[in-house]
Amino acid sequence: MPARTCLLIPALLLALSPVAVADDPTPEDIDAKGKPTNFKPGLSPRYAIWYDDAGWHLWATTNTGDVTAFTGRVDVVGGSMTIEFKDVRPDTPAKGPAPKKGDPKKDAPRLDTTKGYNFSFKANKGVENHSVYHPDADVTALTFDLMVNGKANPEQIYIGAKGAHPKEGKFALAVPKMEKKK
Repeated sequence: MPARTCLLIPALLLALSPVAVADDPTPEDIDAKGKPTNFKPGLSPRYAIWYDDAGWHLWATTNTGDVTAFTGRVDVVGGSMTIEFKDVRPDTPAKGPAPKKGDPKKDAPRLDTTKGYNFSFKANKGVENHSVYHPDADVTALTFDLMVNGKANPEQIYIGAKGAHPKEGKFALAVPKMEKKK
């Protein structure tokens, strides 16, 4: 066999072999179950991430009077997710007439189904942002790329009941298979 053929075959095999690095990130070894016990709205600029029976929660809060910029992306590995958006503004007076209790057009959160979601919002003291992610049964992990004021700081990200921090601002968390409710 000519020397060229010996070199070409391994190169072709390498080029044709599937690469799983980008599609299958290695999840952090963090238990994301339960709301961080030391988390409450109005703390220093931070994210809180956890899951419970209601879904996967991503909460951003700040205690600064200055505007804090929260930017990032959440993606699924496999399948898709439905996102429920909830803005929480406890210190902002309502404008216009108060919605009637039980009015589905006013009370229902906005829902989107997607494989990934970019977000960018600004908040100051008294303004929080909360979204709930509902991954379908095919999702094996959620990936996050989170920044506060344009910087990725893992110390500003609190995950699960223990409030663990990821190694970096870009990370993945395993999505456990949930039992279907009867």
